[in-house]
Formats: sequence, structure tokens, C-alpha cells
Amino acid sequence: MALLHRLPGAQVKGQEGIALSHAVPAPTVDEIVRAARELGLDPVVEEKPYPRLWYQVRARVVVAKRFGRTGTIKAIADKVRELRR
Repeated sequence: MALLHRLPGAQVKGQEGIALSHAVPAPTVDEIVRAARELGLDPVVEEKPYPRLWYQVRARVVVAKRFGRTGTIKAIADKVRELRR
């Protein structure tokens, strides 16, 4: 499962996102990796271009889906929030 940074102002459509109550503003790759590591999700950082913006290479974090897709995203977001405190 790949976790991507969204472009500022990007809209999340359908079931792609999580509730704002779980969302974390502007998480960094390092925060996502640390949270995923503490949750035992074996994070791997990949530098890949987004097809529409092929000239921009951006980082993404690939993790194991231990809690399902949405559950994994919520767990990482909650852990990032906890680590920021």
C-alpha cells in the first residue's frame, strides 16, 4: 500500500480519504515512516514521479496493509498525531 503526499488544495474524491477527525495536516515522509515503523508496517520510501507531473519526483511510503486500507491510514495518522505531541 502506498501513502502519497497530496498536492496542496487537492480534492479527495469518493472513498479515497479518511475523516478530518483522523487527518493530520502536512505530514512529512519522515513522520509517516516513523509512525509506520512503530506500528510494525515495514515502511519503504520510494522516489517516483507522479504520471501527470512526470517532471516532479516525489517520495511515497509503501507499507504493509495489516489493518486494511482505511484502517492502516487511520492508524498511521493517529500515530503521527501522537508523535507530534
